[in-house]
Amino acid sequence: MNFSSLQLYAQMQDEINQLETCCKNEIVKVEACFNIILFYRNKIKNCAESYVFKYEPDEINFFKHIKPLFISAMEYYMLLYQAVLFKPTDDKDKLVSYWIHELQRAESFYTRNSDFYQYYISGRTDRDNIYFTRHNNTANSQGKAFGKTSSPGSPGYITARILGYQKYYLYVESQLKMLLQDNTKKQFSQQRNASSARLVPHGADSNKTALSVM
Repeated sequence: MNFSSLQLYAQMQDEINQLETCCKNEIVKVEACFNIILFYRNKIKNCAESYVFKYEPDEINFFKHIKPLFISAMEYYMLLYQAVLFKPTDDKDKLVSYWIHELQRAESFYTRNSDFYQYYISGRTDRDNIYFTRHNNTANSQGKAFGKTSSPGSPGYITARILGYQKYYLYVESQLKMLLQDNTKKQFSQQRNASSARLVPHGADSNKTALSVM
């Protein structure tokens, strides 16, 4: 189950990468990527609902590491879709403020889920048999493993959101970096032009000025 799931994930990533490369329209690209993920997510969901794990470590690995890969991809593209749809387009200062707010949004999520977040990123495993197994989760007692454990607030769903927000955070940082670099270049250009204007008298020929200095 785990191996076949990872194969499907690799196929999904290949399709997404191809689409990311060839599609230029942001909204169309994000929607198409989300649909690809949804297709593969449903394939895994259908398999997981009827699959019986023979060994607990395999079950934990699936619910802790494999299933969240698919859900986190959905989370990331939902965040990205909202960002592309609602970001300001007419003012760089507004755009910088928008992306800063998005960073704060991610940080707020980490704060709200700080206990579980620290458990997950620290690599702890002492509560894995509670968080990431089917039989110890009352919401999953009917065997609806994939959908039920993805309910808001469940460890599996929070894990997926952590991964989704991590990727989104990097994306937002890259957008901010490009904007700030552009502003820095613009400021440098303005400063350089101002310096040149101070060095060359108004209305003077630059070549003559240079020669007179010599």
